[in-house]
Amino acid sequence: MKKIQPIQKLIDLSSHLPEYGETSPGIPLDPPLLPREFQFYYRTLHTINYKINYFLHNKYIMLFCLFGNRKIEVDGRIFQIHPKEFLLIPPQTEHTTNQAIPQLEKEEFGILYASFLLSDPDKKMSLISKKVITLKDTEIRLLRKSVAYFQNCFEGNLLSANRTVYAYSTFLMHLLNRFTEHGEGHHTTYLNKNTLLLKQIQACVQKHQNRNLRIADIAHEVGVSPSLLRLIFRKEMKMSLGYYILTRTMQRINELLRSTDMSLSEIATETGYNSEASMIRAYKRESGMTPRKAREKLRMEKTETIKRTALGKMQSAASTEI
Repeated sequence: MKKIQPIQKLIDLSSHLPEYGETSPGIPLDPPLLPREFQFYYRTLHTINYKINYFLHNKYIMLFCLFGNRKIEVDGRIFQIHPKEFLLIPPQTEHTTNQAIPQLEKEEFGILYASFLLSDPDKKMSLISKKVITLKDTEIRLLRKSVAYFQNCFEGNLLSANRTVYAYSTFLMHLLNRFTEHGEGHHTTYLNKNTLLLKQIQACVQKHQNRNLRIADIAHEVGVSPSLLRLIFRKEMKMSLGYYILTRTMQRINELLRSTDMSLSEIATETGYNSEASMIRAYKRESGMTPRKAREKLRMEKTETIKRTALGKMQSAASTEI
């Protein structure tokens, strides 16, 4: 069977995306993941209005030409984009939805749009804004993955939201790195794909802190292989992912011991252990004391902290009166 080119797969996926103007889910995300308020949509000759409308958009708008030719006016300048070419329109830029050109009105075209906000809205993306750039096949494949994940998200698979953002952010970082490699502007420090992956891992561990979380579970949720997950985490954090999960679990146990009256069996269940005995063994192995002894110590430290704080306030009030 003949291998389908990435661009054709992208066209096939895009043709099933919701059109602009339809009710769409977006992908609400907490910083520092990006992009926020992310939305894909698809435009063709049959879905566009040829009346020229000017917009001052408050988001980034990405246009990627799948087939045919399109012209768009941005801040009074006409841009023509051809297949595999990319145009990024920054926020607060006046642009048209369509430049009515009689000779092109009857020609078929397909444009993949994406709108999004960056969680770090400085000028770092300005290096590739308002420029027509031809995408490489590797970048098209990243874009295709983003569209596929977004389609799954739109159809109700909420797990695909983070995968969409990760794939699309990787695409943006790949593009920015390639652009700055050619000396067209100074390379700026930007949130790279490994940082994004670390943030996803941390969010996943936080979300599932009440269950026995396996590395394979995290890998499935963030959309990479377990081996790659371990490799990147160790490289960036200088510790194993397994040890990181363990330390977070111990911190959670300490928090529950210090601030609640939950029994040890309840704490074991809350932190993902199968039994109270297994939680006690793991805790003693890591801290050198039993949870009961630790609870006494932690509460004593908490009481001393409260006393010191109260004493400090009293001394501050007395000095103010003097």
